[in-house]
Amino acid sequence: MAKVRRLHQPAGGVFICWSGPRGEKLAELCRGFLEGTLPPLKGSIFASPQIEKGARWFEEVIRQLETSHIGIICMTPESLLSPWLHFESGALLRGMHITEKPERRKGEPVQNRAFTLLHGVPAARLAGPLSQYQSTSTTQSDTRSLFRTIARVLGLDWDERSEARFRSSWLQFERGLRQLELPVQQLIPAFEGWFQRKTFEEPLDRCTDQAWVARYDGARQTHDRLMAQREAVRAACPRYAVDLYEYLLMLLESYTMDIRALLLRARPFVLQDSGRLDVPKGVLSACEGRRRSIKEVLSRILDPLGVPVTGEAARYWLSDSFDQRKMLIHRCQHDIASARERPRTMQNLPDVERAHAMTNSVWELDRIHGYLLAEFVYCGARDAAAELVHEAAAEVERLKGHRTDSVMPLYYAMRALRTALRPGAARNAVRASVSELQADVRALIASSRTRKRGQEARPLDRGGQVRRVMKDIDALLGRSKSPRRTAAPLRLTRRSTSAGA
Repeated sequence: MAKVRRLHQPAGGVFICWSGPRGEKLAELCRGFLEGTLPPLKGSIFASPQIEKGARWFEEVIRQLETSHIGIICMTPESLLSPWLHFESGALLRGMHITEKPERRKGEPVQNRAFTLLHGVPAARLAGPLSQYQSTSTTQSDTRSLFRTIARVLGLDWDERSEARFRSSWLQFERGLRQLELPVQQLIPAFEGWFQRKTFEEPLDRCTDQAWVARYDGARQTHDRLMAQREAVRAACPRYAVDLYEYLLMLLESYTMDIRALLLRARPFVLQDSGRLDVPKGVLSACEGRRRSIKEVLSRILDPLGVPVTGEAARYWLSDSFDQRKMLIHRCQHDIASARERPRTMQNLPDVERAHAMTNSVWELDRIHGYLLAEFVYCGARDAAAELVHEAAAEVERLKGHRTDSVMPLYYAMRALRTALRPGAARNAVRASVSELQADVRALIASSRTRKRGQEARPLDRGGQVRRVMKDIDALLGRSKSPRRTAAPLRLTRRSTSAGA
């Protein structure tokens, strides 16, 4: 542990409490952010990791309290019940009340202040003495307000330079906060177990005991448990997990309503020779559709390898609105355009390897984001055209396997391929594979317009956007007239973000 440095700065000191691994990281992020924004505080911010090995903990805490005017108690969901944090914060609060501090400005006494810094913790969950102190969430506006208050209490100026340092340090602080987000199953260890019951695992027509009341009670109990944790999930988990969690709650509510309306008053169903119940198709479709949707959303939440890169990927996946999906794509394109306009922010974009990895994601919006990066940022990368041919072919296979019913990812993959083919050197090497890809896409679009027995037709590319991009590609490869237009510039227009549903 680092040696404690006692530098008697004119501004006084700051004492930071924490508990647990995430609390420690939050304390270190807060310390670095404070020092970056208010340089006079360097050397006068104390947190527990600074105590020398072998030092008497309580004595060192009291010694630091003697020179501290500000106390910050870092709170994460798992630290709410930590006896250690409550003990240390109790010592902090008592010390700040009994310790006399000198005046910093003539005629203006320094008032000791204590704050709770909440990350993933709603203020309403604070109990006991901690609930009496001013709480600050880790949003930009709340954190700025906290830092301005600290500067005022310690007699420091907050001017334009302080504001500029705050803004420049905020990006690093925000990136650090994202690393503190918790998966749902880590925040709620019993989460997966709540769904490991017949209510969710067993198909309706396999439930030979026909215990519909028990199935209803299981679904309702699970819904109530999730509802009790809703605010904690909203505060502590990544955005995609919050979106999935909210949708899961809605599905559970619908599932319980279906069971109550369709099964609780139903006559016993006849058991057929196949071992399945003779459940009317409408009842089976309604209940089983909900149950399968619950299982699918659950698998997305629990999959540790399925964490999306794009924060709104789950919202895109859950949406059945074409306009909302276009809006989310528009946001991705806007982020890329904004970064390109300011070279210093280009480092915030995924690098070429990360962008390529995004195109293999299970999340459609991740893949589209990757194709946009390939089109507008990395179109000149080595083997870009060959990789995009492979990725577009994968989109065709997803459509053939009915793993998606949207042609949007394929459209953006083909658009990126069109841009990557513009350098003449790349065309001959991929000409045969591009031709094969184009033939597969045309065959897929044609077959989607034919109604098969027992299935409804799923016409793809109704607006013809994919076919127009393919005509451009044909022209680039010299198989038809010259392209109708050059590669679309990165302009944020309605047309540049649309594709056939």
